[in-house]
Amino acid sequence: MGNYMSNPDQFILDFYRDVAQRFGHSSQSTMKDHVIRRAEEEFFIEEIKRYMKERNPRPVIADMGCGNGHLLKVLRETFPQCELMGIEFTPELYELAVAREIPRCVILQGDIRDPKALPTKADVIITERVLINLLSDNDKQKAAQAIAQQLSVQGRLLMSESFLESWRKLNTARREVKLSPIPQSKQNRYMSEYDIQDYFPLGFVELKGIFSPHHLSTHFYFSRIYHHLMRPEGGQLQETEFVDFFDEAIGPGIGQYSPIQFRVLEKIV
Repeated sequence: MGNYMSNPDQFILDFYRDVAQRFGHSSQSTMKDHVIRRAEEEFFIEEIKRYMKERNPRPVIADMGCGNGHLLKVLRETFPQCELMGIEFTPELYELAVAREIPRCVILQGDIRDPKALPTKADVIITERVLINLLSDNDKQKAAQAIAQQLSVQGRLLMSESFLESWRKLNTARREVKLSPIPQSKQNRYMSEYDIQDYFPLGFVELKGIFSPHHLSTHFYFSRIYHHLMRPEGGQLQETEFVDFFDEAIGPGIGQYSPIQFRVLEKIV
């Protein structure tokens, strides 16, 4: 595998080649946690419905970093009237997405940093834990500029991305109960509020979303803190009834413990 410091692009390509080989078309590709995956899908679906009601009943939707095409498949089933596009950087994931043969969906191998990655402008652009794979501030800024060029006026950018501020808060809570911090994966460099601010000079404003940015906070607290404290030695580590129960009993969005946040930006100029 390439060195992530000397050649970050090659490191990302090597990492996701392995993901493609191990997970194929599985919905667990890039995200094993079924609660997070389901919540992301609900976030994108509900925000697209809102956009269709408020702006355009037949938007062109682009999934930037579409992976194996799982989300595009879900969107096609939910929005048969919409044109879909997908861009994927990793050749092996791109091939998996194309192999799905999703109707009225153009899938291209490309780079989110490329302002000409899409064949036409999109009304809704989705990033699902993709911007965190850009391992430098410069690359994140290039992606912001490219997205701005490819999004129509009054179009919306829907982000499910990990943020430093909430990651630090989660680890503060873990340290308080003698749990070791959760590190960032080597293929990730989390965003910060400063990264969001880079979008404002490009003509964006942030909207209040249907879901709180911290929608997944309850789940992260119970799955990454409380469950670890309560689990007996040898008990199941992940995907437990214990966590599912408390997710439902307490409800989403309590606190700010989820690194993964849901953000909605609109391009106004």
